[in-house]
Amino acid sequence: MATVKVLVLAGGGGGSSGGGGAGGYQANDTFTLAFGSYSVTVGTGGAGGAAQTTDGGNGNNSVFSTITATGGGGGGHGNGSNSPGKNGGCGGGGGNNTGAGGTGSQGFNGGSGAGSPSFCAGAGGGTSQVGSNGGGNPGQGVDGGNGTSNSITGSAVVYGGGGGTFTGARTGQGGTGGGGNGGGLAGGNGTDGLGGGGGGTQTGQVGGNGGNGVVIISYDSTLYKGTGGTITTSGSNKIHTFTTSGTFTFGLADLTVSVSDSFGGITDVLPTFVVGILLSVSDSLSGILDYIKTKFGWGNQSRSSSNWTNQNES
Repeated sequence: MATVKVLVLAGGGGGSSGGGGAGGYQANDTFTLAFGSYSVTVGTGGAGGAAQTTDGGNGNNSVFSTITATGGGGGGHGNGSNSPGKNGGCGGGGGNNTGAGGTGSQGFNGGSGAGSPSFCAGAGGGTSQVGSNGGGNPGQGVDGGNGTSNSITGSAVVYGGGGGTFTGARTGQGGTGGGGNGGGLAGGNGTDGLGGGGGGTQTGQVGGNGGNGVVIISYDSTLYKGTGGTITTSGSNKIHTFTTSGTFTFGLADLTVSVSDSFGGITDVLPTFVVGILLSVSDSLSGILDYIKTKFGWGNQSRSSSNWTNQNES
């Protein structure tokens, strides 16, 4: 068993009239992980919908070990139907005729759309902030909710911004962390690897696609080793980043012991038969370590988790 850092982010929801919600965000700096092999699922973003007739699609879930991050909610469509934003990891924004914002289960809610005289859709929720409500006279495109900063890779990166919306009076901006901007000809796409929601658009156009999610695992490489994903280094930590689904293997680092080196120059003054004994012990150690690993079955423990950070807003 070992303690590692993990970030699991789902795919963002697609935009329509309303902005798409960001993918659900789960992060833990003290996750307990057993040695072994794990399937890693990285959720893709939801498809953008035609603003007049079709809601944006929900993003897909990301999964690692016992942890599931929920895909972001799609934005609601307009055309006078009061279409609400979809529920998801972060909620999608409501359509441009009083559609309610969707609810975020692992992030924040989407904004509500406004009817006459604004006819402005709500923006998608982010992992750290609600999406803005539509409003204004004339209607103003509004901004998506902002994402959450995390330094698991060794540098601060913001994950999970909601999608903005559009009116002729203003282009709403996507939330920080990969949210797509609103657009007059099409909504902007959410950023892959950041789980951003797709941007909303106006009647007759198609909203942006949600961004794909990501799974990241970081551990002390002086103690442990692993394979899978794109591997980078920050200090003594190895970081495995999965932007597509794959397999992560995890175990103890290779141990290197040299008894003869540790004696330094002492062997120069010891009797020959004592030096021979010391060198024989040194040669045997690698075999002893291999025997211990086999005897005690390192790598067979069951896994568990604790201390998850879960951001919610009702």
